[in-house]
Amino acid sequence: MSNIMIIDDSSNNLRLLTGMLVNQGYNVIPVKDGHIALTSALSNQPDLILLDIVMPGLDGYEVCRRLKEHEQTNTIPIIFISVLDELCNKTEAFALGCVDYITKPFYREEVVARVKTHLELQKTRKDLLETNARLDQAVREHRQTEKILFVKNRYMKALHETSVDLISRLDIDDLLNNILIRSVDLAKVSDGFIYFYNQEKDVLEIKYGLGSFSKKIGMVIAPGQGLAGKVWQTGSSILIQNYSNWAGRIKNPDFDIIYSVAGIPLKLQNRVQGVIGLAHTREDKILTREDAEILEHFAKLASIALNNAYLYSGMQQKIHEQQQAEEKLEKAIKMAESANRAKSEFLANMSHEIRTPMNAILGFSDILLDLNQDTKQQNYLKSIHSSGKALLCLINDILDIAKIEAGKFEIHPECTSLKEIFYEIKTVFIKQFDKKGVILKIDISRDIPDELIIDELRIRQILINLIGNAIKFTSKGCVSISVKGNRHDGNMINLIFEIKDTGMGISEDQLSLIFEPFQQQKWQKVKEYGGTGLGLTITKRLIEMMKGKIEVHSELNKGSCFKVEFFDIKIAQEKDFKARQKVSLNSTNIEFEPANIMVVDDVRFNRMLIKIWLKNTGINIIEAESGDHALYILKSRQFMNIRPDLILMDIRMPGRNGYEITKEIKSDNTLKSIPVLAFTALVMKDEEKKIKACFDGYLPKPVNKASLISELQKFLIFRPVQKINSLEPAADPGKSMLENNHQECSEKNLSELVDILENNLKPEWNEIRELFFIDDIADFSLKLRHVALEFNNKILLNYSAALHDSAQNIQIDKMEEFIEKYPGIIQTIKNNISSTE
Repeated sequence: MSNIMIIDDSSNNLRLLTGMLVNQGYNVIPVKDGHIALTSALSNQPDLILLDIVMPGLDGYEVCRRLKEHEQTNTIPIIFISVLDELCNKTEAFALGCVDYITKPFYREEVVARVKTHLELQKTRKDLLETNARLDQAVREHRQTEKILFVKNRYMKALHETSVDLISRLDIDDLLNNILIRSVDLAKVSDGFIYFYNQEKDVLEIKYGLGSFSKKIGMVIAPGQGLAGKVWQTGSSILIQNYSNWAGRIKNPDFDIIYSVAGIPLKLQNRVQGVIGLAHTREDKILTREDAEILEHFAKLASIALNNAYLYSGMQQKIHEQQQAEEKLEKAIKMAESANRAKSEFLANMSHEIRTPMNAILGFSDILLDLNQDTKQQNYLKSIHSSGKALLCLINDILDIAKIEAGKFEIHPECTSLKEIFYEIKTVFIKQFDKKGVILKIDISRDIPDELIIDELRIRQILINLIGNAIKFTSKGCVSISVKGNRHDGNMINLIFEIKDTGMGISEDQLSLIFEPFQQQKWQKVKEYGGTGLGLTITKRLIEMMKGKIEVHSELNKGSCFKVEFFDIKIAQEKDFKARQKVSLNSTNIEFEPANIMVVDDVRFNRMLIKIWLKNTGINIIEAESGDHALYILKSRQFMNIRPDLILMDIRMPGRNGYEITKEIKSDNTLKSIPVLAFTALVMKDEEKKIKACFDGYLPKPVNKASLISELQKFLIFRPVQKINSLEPAADPGKSMLENNHQECSEKNLSELVDILENNLKPEWNEIRELFFIDDIADFSLKLRHVALEFNNKILLNYSAALHDSAQNIQIDKMEEFIEKYPGIIQTIKNNISSTE
């Protein structure tokens, strides 16, 4: 059972983590104090430590540093588990020697998986270290032995030919048999034996025998008994030249034939493992001291050979163990990769399974809101629609944070107009500000260029999150947004956004938590304010990915200020400008040429929703409830006259999926020219790349009518339909103004008109000129039109119509041109006064 120490000053975290790990069969040592933890780690020697960072007294970093400095604890793997998730925190943690970093709030599955993985890695690491230590020891001993051999080489020349053969033998049985044969030949004797110690029985047993001893294999004696017993006991060679008179001989008739005998120890790592016995059975043959010395040298060589054989056998075993350890490590890596894939698959499935019904919920509630006039039922429908949108926001936030953590979130800089982004954002939030009676102020410095190279989608997401938070927590006063820039290096600029509010503010102890996932202020009521606690987390991560930074300053009950800085943003040059053809997404503003669209989706409600949205647009809908059904329709003769101009293809369907069906369509020469749009709830980055490679475009679920119309405009022929409007701009407004310089007002005084334009409307013109919001410009043009009609002044009427037309078509350059002409219009009218006099 593995011992895991948890160091956290929070009782709740200790209890939660202890419960998780005890349920997995681990022995848990919970500790709340860094000093106690250091002492406990020395005495308990845990297999793994889970360590919090933010603690009173010794913080997690200092505890980790001290553990890594102590030789008895420096190999214990440490996993930091903390609310701190900034890169600098993680960098410091890994620099101190931690093996992993888990961000609070944590998930049980994640903690258990990581603990299991690191325990397995630690076990593998220990096994490898022990193996390496044994190998190192064996290598050192082997080198020492080689050194001894080199020093005594001159004594071994006579034994060279014999020893070479022995050292080359690596099979232990074969080697011992040859040792006995070689020693008998070397000593020129007829009989020989090798005793080995049997530890189980505590006896010496003849394992190998030659001559008369070949029949005595298996014979045993006690340690200390007889010649072999005494050699084994003393570890020294013994030469007996007259065995019959030796007092220590074994009284056994089998040994009476021996006249002289020598016993030489076989040693492994200086321990006697066996005894070589060599005997003469003839009276005229006596073993001499010189024979004994040669045999001692031989025994040393034989011991080396035997040691090599054991080392080889041990190394083979170690190699096998190392291979097993590597296999375990590879298995652990595969498990981690599998867990990551499972996470991605879960997110993809969650996206599909939730977004698909959300498509029907949001779509049909939208349609019913337009059709149903009953106030009570409309309130119900609005609740359904708003709840659906809230759930969709939650899904999007979770997927965004998952993609960011997985490193699959990409930044795509492109030519972007900040003025247009702020116009769109104001359009999004204006109703909320009006409903709460909060003033929205926007100040874009004149230093900000018209076009910048920045990720338009992400900058919009960041601003919407920050402005949305500001209005959410502000019940009175104002929300002010300022944008400033510092140019440098010619075509580069540093952008500074400040979003200030007069809301309830954030307490100092909560400031460090607001960027943490799923964190909200303690007093914040979820029912009243909503939210997932992910908005600011995603915002901060996005800003950092765009090489920027965010700061917050706040005072409770007085308001907050979020400051965002982006560095080294490229100013767009003429070659970077993209065509900005603004087409209204409102289906009432366009009219399609007659066309056929095939909708392939196994969910009937999704097909029905598309059919309702495109009703009265000149588009005929062909429904297919599966991919195979779609192919049947496309290839059937009875449908030859209703060939689709475009196909909306769901990806996940029973049977063959959308990829397979689309590939078959694209491989058919008669069908491959038909554009196929993916209609899917799959939004992970890997899936998006796969979709783009297979399809001509895609609509993410839940789709809305505006995005559907926008995507169809890319593939179908349509024409804009102008709304009936009493404003009719002149073909050339500047020319019309000059041609009508001498028109007279009927019954009204031109001086009164000038007074209204200069004193009543010019302050508003000054504010519009600074903020440059398109809605304000359109409203201003209508006011001018009203005044022009009242005074029957065609100069002002033509000017207001031209200004209104540029605002309606979002022609930024034209709007700027006409706004700047306002003082000139007043001067023209003044000149008209002089001419009438």
